[in-house]
Amino acid sequence: MIEEISVSVNFCGNKFSPHKAEEVTGLALSNKIEFGDIALSGKYKGKPVPYGSGTLKVPQEINMHERILWLTNALSDKVNTLRKLGADEPHIYIGYFYKEQCNLTLTKREIAAIAKLDLEFCFSCYDISDGE
Repeated sequence: MIEEISVSVNFCGNKFSPHKAEEVTGLALSNKIEFGDIALSGKYKGKPVPYGSGTLKVPQEINMHERILWLTNALSDKVNTLRKLGADEPHIYIGYFYKEQCNLTLTKREIAAIAKLDLEFCFSCYDISDGE
């Protein structure tokens, strides 16, 4: 049974500025890195990062069964703008957290909305069963 669904999209690119993207689109991005920021971890730790990035996460207050459509609605008229602002190939990430068995369903509306955005779509399933 699905216990939780995490939905986000990551934007990054050599010329992408998450702060500029927020100003232009009105979206609130998290995990923002500006080109030239000094990395705190990873392969660029202690060095300037050669790209900008930011993540749009669906707020936890949104019902988990409405999160995919919330994200697609938030992006529907902004994807091309984000690409023009330097976002290379954005990816939608969906994490399904389940107990016992991971039966998940994407509705026809969700599939159509994701396809309309013309973005890569990745999902993962995480077993959170207690000690099993």
